[in-house]
Amino acid sequence: ILGLQALGYLYLGTLILGRYAGYPKEMGIPQALLLGFSVWFPPMLVIIIPIFYKQAVKRLQLILA
Repeated sequence: ILGLQALGYLYLGTLILGRYAGYPKEMGIPQALLLGFSVWFPPMLVIIIPIFYKQAVKRLQLILA
């Protein structure tokens, strides 16, 4: 049960990072496809989370600076 809860939190965090990776626009098709593939293949989250994090930091620095 704890494993499923942890996986759910990972998906939630990934979804938030994906949203901010495309900010201020909506999430693009490539980002949505990556999220969809990660639902189908959860180990892919190890690759997707750092990618979305770097994109989100890059987008938000322009706005918050």
